[in-house]
Amino acid sequence: IAQFSLHSNFYIAPDTELHIKAPITTFETGSFITEHGPSGGVVSFASNSQWENADHSAHVDGNVKVYNPQFFQFPSGHDNILQPLVISQASGVDYLEIDYRHTAHKDLAPNAQVLKIHPQHYWSINNATGNAKVSLSWNALSKLDVLLEARGLEALSIAGYKNGDWELLPSTLDDTNNNSLLEGNINSDDIINLTDYSALALALVDIDGGGETGAEVLNVAEGISSNGDAVNDTWRIQNIEKYPQAKVYVYNRLGREVYRALNGYNNDWRGNFEGNADLLPSGPYFYTIDLDADGKVDMQGWIYIQK
Repeated sequence: IAQFSLHSNFYIAPDTELHIKAPITTFETGSFITEHGPSGGVVSFASNSQWENADHSAHVDGNVKVYNPQFFQFPSGHDNILQPLVISQASGVDYLEIDYRHTAHKDLAPNAQVLKIHPQHYWSINNATGNAKVSLSWNALSKLDVLLEARGLEALSIAGYKNGDWELLPSTLDDTNNNSLLEGNINSDDIINLTDYSALALALVDIDGGGETGAEVLNVAEGISSNGDAVNDTWRIQNIEKYPQAKVYVYNRLGREVYRALNGYNNDWRGNFEGNADLLPSGPYFYTIDLDADGKVDMQGWIYIQK
């Protein structure tokens, strides 16, 4: 069987491509080195080509590309750190090019879905077609504790950078591994459109003990008693401040809207009708909460107003 073996560092110049057709590439010593980014050189693997023996001292330090895969583990790294990314159940992937960056992404801003992006590494998607599931890895050099901030692994997820913002990708820890702070893998639950994203990263999400994200972290008060005793004088939604784009609506039993907050909610509604001073009649009212202003109701239920 034809085989390619690497025994020393091999540099691929910008805008050039080393295309490997051998069934197996063996990393003996040394790395393939390219400039990181879309204009750098590329190490590409033909359909059905695989590799073995990559480690922290021998991998592709730069751009890795694969053609027509269904499953592929990228031997991607940066300097002396191997950090594989895996795709599976691929369809329509004529090619996929990624490079691992052991440095912070240019945009680390949190949002309603993502509390924090790992501040020290991410995977850049430079060229892509098609759809696949993705799996991200970490190891002892990944400093996962810096991301988790004393939280458990259940607070870990995958995020994709799309149209200038990080989007949470529902994810599950790989139960075939003994995941710990020192090593592990996390898999996307769904097949994603690879062309939608320019980067993938490990992310910290808010949870409520059960590994759920988003609306589960909110604690919605069941009622308002605006009688001036400083107890439940306004409708309180704990942690709503984490969702500055939230849209909150309240309706009476006939379905008529009686209150709305369209750019976040400040825990200041007293149970009055559409901003008027007069309080609404005592009774039950139905609420909906759209955390991300995406048109999807994330929480709904009933509150009771007592005059």
